[in-house]
Amino acid sequence: MYFFHGQNVAILAHAITKEEAAVPLIDIERAITRKLLFEENPEVHTYVEEQEDGEDSRCNKNHQQDDQQRS
Repeated sequence: MYFFHGQNVAILAHAITKEEAAVPLIDIERAITRKLLFEENPEVHTYVEEQEDGEDSRCNKNHQQDDQQRS
């Protein structure tokens, strides 16, 4: 089960192997709970891959913003 965050990002909220035609209610509830948790604070629930220089792309953005403010 997935949902969209913005226009270009799909978030996988819950994966199951269905054994029946209908999705069990507990699995729907899990997906909804995870969606709500993500929407409360997307940054906490977002994986950012570390770059070769040892910083993640968020750090790089923050450093660029800091440099611009100092100028």
